[in-house]
Amino acid sequence: MSGGEIRVLILAFMISELRRGFEADFLIALRFLVIGMIVSTPAASTGMMMLPPPAITLSIKCPRTFNQFMGQMSRLPVAIR
Repeated sequence: MSGGEIRVLILAFMISELRRGFEADFLIALRFLVIGMIVSTPAASTGMMMLPPPAITLSIKCPRTFNQFMGQMSRLPVAIR
């Protein structure tokens, strides 16, 4: 392999890993957004507009994110963990 081919392979790998990372982050952020909207709508309709939705949804968001992260870690090869 020449130096140019290795450079192309490295750049392709970096781009694919960045893409996978952005996809994972987007899915996590989308879940948080949906949970926040589900909680804030009834809270606002019952007159609790001064109560921030993160104060209610923090107990819902944190365990889900932690479990998803641990699920991804269990799929990694043992040498990387």
